[in-house]
Amino acid sequence: MLANPVKKLSDVNARLQRGLAAATSIFAQLDQPQEEDAGQHEVARVAGAIRLEDVSFAYDAASEPVLRDVALDIEAGQTVALVGRSGAGKSTLAGLIARFYQPSGGRILLDGKPLADYRLACLRRQIALVTQDVTLFNDTLANNIAYGGLSGADPKAIADAVRRAHAETFIEAMPQGIDTVVGDDGVLLSGGQRQRVAIARALLKDAPILILDEATSSLDAVSEQHVQAALDEVMQGRTTIVIAHRLSTVEKADLIAVVEEGRIVETGDHATLMAKGGAYAALYKSQFQSRSGTASPSRPAALPVLPTATATRLVGAWYENRLWPWLLWPLGLFYGWLTRRRRRFLSGRSRSWRAPAPVVVVGNITAGGTGKTPLVIWLARWLAGRGLKPGVVSRGYGGNARRPMLVDAETPAALCGDEAAMVARRADCPVAIAADRVRAVKLLLANADVDVVIADDGLQHYALQRDVEIAVVDGLRGVGNGLCLPAGPLREPVSRLAECDLVVANGKATGLAPNELVMTAEATALVHVASGERLTPAEFAARRGSVAALAGIGNPARFEATLRSIDIDVRVQAFPDHHQFKRSDLDTPAAALVVTEKDAEKIKAFKDIDHCWHVEIEMRFATPVDEPLLALFTGAGIAFPKPLPEPTPTRLANGAAT
Repeated sequence: MLANPVKKLSDVNARLQRGLAAATSIFAQLDQPQEEDAGQHEVARVAGAIRLEDVSFAYDAASEPVLRDVALDIEAGQTVALVGRSGAGKSTLAGLIARFYQPSGGRILLDGKPLADYRLACLRRQIALVTQDVTLFNDTLANNIAYGGLSGADPKAIADAVRRAHAETFIEAMPQGIDTVVGDDGVLLSGGQRQRVAIARALLKDAPILILDEATSSLDAVSEQHVQAALDEVMQGRTTIVIAHRLSTVEKADLIAVVEEGRIVETGDHATLMAKGGAYAALYKSQFQSRSGTASPSRPAALPVLPTATATRLVGAWYENRLWPWLLWPLGLFYGWLTRRRRRFLSGRSRSWRAPAPVVVVGNITAGGTGKTPLVIWLARWLAGRGLKPGVVSRGYGGNARRPMLVDAETPAALCGDEAAMVARRADCPVAIAADRVRAVKLLLANADVDVVIADDGLQHYALQRDVEIAVVDGLRGVGNGLCLPAGPLREPVSRLAECDLVVANGKATGLAPNELVMTAEATALVHVASGERLTPAEFAARRGSVAALAGIGNPARFEATLRSIDIDVRVQAFPDHHQFKRSDLDTPAAALVVTEKDAEKIKAFKDIDHCWHVEIEMRFATPVDEPLLALFTGAGIAFPKPLPEPTPTRLANGAAT
């Protein structure tokens, strides 16, 4: 009879020990002295100017100082980066500014007043903190964003913070959206998603001072791209202190302070410190060499000024044949069925419109990045060479025009979109834009002398009847996993290619359609965005110095490959397709910034850009194309006034997104 009671007594002891261990932690926290809060100064919102005067700090009197005689001036609205090796004292310095600790010596001023003079609650209201380790609660996303002093925030304000933090995409995909419970410590979220939740908190708080402590250090390149875009949003208009080991993330800072063994040993911007060749330059070069290896002695490595992220996680999974997008397969089936139903509905005679001139549609069956706009430009010039008067219609994506409009070579990309501006200038033909292609064609025909219309994209715009359909496919990526959106990249099933009059593969043959034509892009010149000066790749290489590159197109990896083909071996910073660039996006210490011609249409609006060049491309076909194209268009009832000249070049400059 004694056996079971003895077992129970031993179990009681185990429970007591667990309780004692927990109590030790709890009472150690309760026994902590309350933070000193003797300040009386109250202010609604500070300007954000911070001054450190000979600040020293040690965790206790017996230990060595962590910081020694630190002096630093941070102007209101300035972005300051603290860089250095681990243990140098960067996070401690940021903690002193937030008054998590009191300096052992010296003082810190905020807007000219010592930090100790501020009431602690007032001071903490002025500061937002985003760290590498984000604390989340087993609650909804909404409550994780608006908690503590932010609880009860207006749902519209929360939604705006989510949007600006680039978090709406993954939140909308959650089962209950923003009301989804994220689990203990946010177990349902990835590292990048957790960081964007923290950034949404900072945006909702709208504090004038922002401290970013290693906010992107543990993220992969794709997650870092999203988080960095969100950080760019939250940093605007406030004093920002950035702590980072990855130096590529702080190159745009107004001021960089290098911390070594508790002291600030160098200050300046990126270009100044690199030219100085001191501690910062040594850190930067060591990081680059650890990422890319030692530069070849025969060819110096270009400066990796901008990080690369060439695809979103989902797009990458489509083309890498990952398994998890197949979880979306039922949605892909439904999307494919929906597109077929929509096509049958819109293609009916009573619902579609036939233009009085022949219409040639050049489009994709996949989501973006195939090179259709280069083909549109090439085709417009080819038709003009045969004696026809082509015109182009485009959606005008990325432009702020609210009504259909005509576009010429002088129309700014901000108004009509980057692709339409580039087509009007390079194809040298009338261009009209409208989201509704029918309205665009009517506007074009009413205001321009056109006898054949080319629709740039619009393969799925079935309200417009067409005489010739040309589909462009990416020969390097193909159609990915072959599934329809969102499980794969397809806008329509692959079988749709069999219904097109012509399939053109960009890069190499795909075998997806019989008699497909193969085109490739060849970089032939680099053109100065501001002056129009043209250099061959060899001439550019001889005088370029360090080079950075960026691309806001559907397939940045193709642009990166094009640069490598002309001996420009740099990492391309990828932006979303049709990205609206800010002036700060173009800041780089490199001697030259290389972009696509599509991006150059937007960048040339900045009048003070004198280091930017765009790559000009010539399209080359693997086989002669005159006869098959002539037969195709003649068969569709398009008459050519001029006989076919001999010989006809198989390439034409177009310079579009590669």
